[in-house]
This record gives sequence, structure tokens and C-alpha cells, in this order.
Amino acid sequence: MNNKKIGFFEVKEEYEVNIIKQAFPNSKIYSETLQEVIDTKGEEEVKEFNILSIFIYSKANKEYLSKCENVQFVITRSMGKNHIDNQYCDKKGIQIGSVSKYGENTVAEFTFALLLAISRKIIKSVSRVKRGDFDFTNLQGFDLQGKTIGLIGFGNIGQKFAQMCRGFEMNVIAYDAFAHNMQDRAKELEVTFVDLDELYTKSDIISLHVPLLPQTHHIVNKESISKMKEGVLLLNTSRGELLDTQAVLEGLNSGHIGYVGLDVIEGECMMKEEHQLTKEVEESLTNSSSSICDMKTLIRDHLLINHKNAFITPHNAFNTRDAIKRILDSTIEQIREFNLK
Repeated sequence: MNNKKIGFFEVKEEYEVNIIKQAFPNSKIYSETLQEVIDTKGEEEVKEFNILSIFIYSKANKEYLSKCENVQFVITRSMGKNHIDNQYCDKKGIQIGSVSKYGENTVAEFTFALLLAISRKIIKSVSRVKRGDFDFTNLQGFDLQGKTIGLIGFGNIGQKFAQMCRGFEMNVIAYDAFAHNMQDRAKELEVTFVDLDELYTKSDIISLHVPLLPQTHHIVNKESISKMKEGVLLLNTSRGELLDTQAVLEGLNSGHIGYVGLDVIEGECMMKEEHQLTKEVEESLTNSSSSICDMKTLIRDHLLINHKNAFITPHNAFNTRDAIKRILDSTIEQIREFNLK
């Protein structure tokens, strides 16, 4: 086996470090992102690496990859690869890897947890009791049984989520660009495929399970929201940029959107550490072309997070010990295969 130099970034938990060290004793492991390591420790720190293992907050773009002079393989411990500069990698002959399958049930369970938390006002109920108040006034929720839920995307996660919804005796409809290849599975789960307009008009709840692509960017926008039922509940555990934040804010403020349950927001700037956020605000104020987060996005994210009918979590749907183990196992396997070349 070739002994290629490997750098792991954004590794937070000790048990993850132990798994990686057992597989690759000579690898270097950082809790910081790729760009944080380069910015704080300098280019020399990353020049030796032939393989980079990153997560979603590392910027594997031309600016930072060009400083990794010997990199041959970049693997992200996620399904999404939109944080990797595919064009630059193609030009330089850098291979890209991802974890295509690790937690359909994990993300689907989290999405359903969001739905239950909202429908039964669980967060508000727990907060009230912690204050010593056992009054259930204004805590009335709504049943899921008999409600129509529309799934935008019917891939592995969407199918798992549909199965859970059917278990609660919900009516499930779905839109998928590749529906023609999924008819048997839809029939098995008692899911009806519809076009997007029909999904918007019929759904009491809408949940997004599609990747971020040019054709799915802002798939939920002012026009699509106008077609939805009054008081619709929106769920998104996929990518923040699927939603037009300004349009969602307007929908919440008007009452056209009843609730949103989100594990992702545009830019995800507000989910970072406070010192990072402060730095980004300063950069946005002084640099109109800042690619990190512009002020409009920051302000909209802030307003959305603080809206009384918005329930937002910090991109945590993937985060179970079981799923992380599967992610690491897949990453290690792919690195070993690359190392054999």
C-alpha cells in the first residue's frame, strides 16, 4: 500500500479521532476547517497532503486547494459536494469522493422529529414546564393522521420519510424528476406522484428531500409559496439554498406559511461560532464582494431564526453516533482504495 499523506479536517469528537487513528496512524487530524488551518498555520501545514478528508464547512475551492500542492484526492464526509470546486479539481486532475449512502433513516428520523415537535408544540411545552408552569393554555397542536404531506424528492431519504408518514396514516404525495423510475417503490409505500403545482396546492405539509442543483435552487420561492395552502408547514433538512429566505420570511409574516422546521438555512452563517460570525459580518461590511455571507443573507437568517414560528437546528440531522460511524467507515474504505492506486 502506498503511504500517502492524509489530512482530516472538521473532526470534533474523540471517538472519531480514535477510529481514524486506528485506520491511518500517521494521518493528521484537525478540528478546524481546511481554510482555518491554512489561515492560522500557513500553507506549509497542508503542502504535504495527498488526500484531504473534509466536511461541509471546509472550502475546497481554488483559493485553498491551490495551497495544497500535492493533493490528489478530496473526499467529503457528506453526500453533498457543492463546497468542492469541481471545475478546479477536473483541471488539476484531483479526484473527488463523497459518502453517497450513510443515513437515510438518520435524516428521515430527524425530519419526522421536527414535524412532531412542531405539530405538538413540544419545545414550547418543555420550556414552560422548566419554568414551573404546568398550564397547557395555547399549547394545542394538531394531528398528523389524515393530513396530506408533499415530498419534493423521493430518493432514499424521501422514501424512508414517506414510510414513517404512512405509519402515522398520513396521505403522502410526491414530486421527483425521476418518478418514472420509482413507480414500484411508490406503489409499495402508497405514495402518489404528482407535479409540483399539484403538490403545492394539495399539501398541508411540504418536506424537501432533493440535492442542491441549479434547477432546485430556490425551488421554494415567492411564486411557489403563493400556490400553497394557507398555513402550510415547511420542512427542510436538505440544503438551505432550496428555500428563498426572503420569500419564506414574507410567508411567515403574512401567515400564509404557518410554520417552518429547518435543519439548514441559506449560507448557514448563523450556525457558526460567535467569533467566526463576527469576523464574517465585519468582512461583509467592508467587502461588498465577500463570498462568505453578504449582509442581506445575515439579516434574513437572523430574522428567520428569531421568528416565533420558525424552528431551526444547526445542520444536525446527520449527527448520530451510528451515522458518523457509517460515514467514517465509507471514508476509510474509499481512502484505502485510492491508496492502492
